[in-house]
Amino acid sequence: MTLAPRVSVITIFRDGERYLEQAIASVRAQTLAGWELLLVDDGSTDGSSALARAHAARDPQRIRYLEHPARANLGMSASRNLGLAEARAPYVAFLDADDVYLPRRLERHAALLDAEPSVALVQSESVYWMAPRAADDAAAELRLPRGTWPDGTLVEPPQALVALLALPSFAVPICDLTVRRRVALELGGFEAEFRGLCEDRVFLTKLYFGQQVLICGEFLAKVRCHDASCTHSTQLSAHRADGAYQRGIGAFQRWTARYLRAHGVSDPTLLELAARWAGAGTSARGRGRFMMLRTLAFGWLERHAPRPVYHALVSAYHRAVRRYTLWCFQRLQAEARRRDGAGPS
Repeated sequence: MTLAPRVSVITIFRDGERYLEQAIASVRAQTLAGWELLLVDDGSTDGSSALARAHAARDPQRIRYLEHPARANLGMSASRNLGLAEARAPYVAFLDADDVYLPRRLERHAALLDAEPSVALVQSESVYWMAPRAADDAAAELRLPRGTWPDGTLVEPPQALVALLALPSFAVPICDLTVRRRVALELGGFEAEFRGLCEDRVFLTKLYFGQQVLICGEFLAKVRCHDASCTHSTQLSAHRADGAYQRGIGAFQRWTARYLRAHGVSDPTLLELAARWAGAGTSARGRGRFMMLRTLAFGWLERHAPRPVYHALVSAYHRAVRRYTLWCFQRLQAEARRRDGAGPS
């Protein structure tokens, strides 16, 4: 008799043939034996469908291939929801087809959730993989601790949501998250209207708003930075008011404001941040131009600059952004304590 898995890993893909094999191999290499892998095809037209089917046929007890009716392309949120619906394990983790897990990723998250029954979500750190064609190039790895909370912190709601709304760069890659499946389903999973950009932020907003989050300070996954990624391609349109990036951010702003109103939010810090997001249209184009230029500049440097120079410049930029956003968050917390009369903690 086959035992039920402890963790279901959901990997969605669309035309992901270039990297999908590495993602699957990283799940197979896990030190945790009790896993299942759900490969969700979002309407691929390359060889990735055949690759996923072949893995499922070779290991049907642990790997399953899923697709939408008529092999439709329904977007990232609908695809992750299909995985959530089919998952058999109490814990659900996510791995995009172009990222990889480090070997202890599932073991560590499962152990932390086992030890803390009240916690809905564990999130850890990830390595930014700045050389997408060099799978074993350690010099291309960029480790940037978020620094917002130390390892082992149990973050009470809605403090993580405050960080998400206050700090644009407080981005937690989906591969860093493991959630209790029961909680994810109770919250309605991912919002199908978000087919691409910000779909993870919407899901995190639901979790951060009312659930405890456990911080794991270990680096347990690698996020691949490459030109074909959803984030990269949408950022190239960020300077246009009608670009994909602006539309995605605007949709997230409006959805967040509606969600908080529907849940009767009274926290003054959250309300202030939500208003800031909702009224950010006047400065969005300027930020968009900056992001587009940054994306183009990094792309040019990757192609033309010596590798040590490229890595040094990218590392310096990201470390500066992390330091600045952490300072902003600490100032925001201090302001909230003064306003509430709590004094320094």
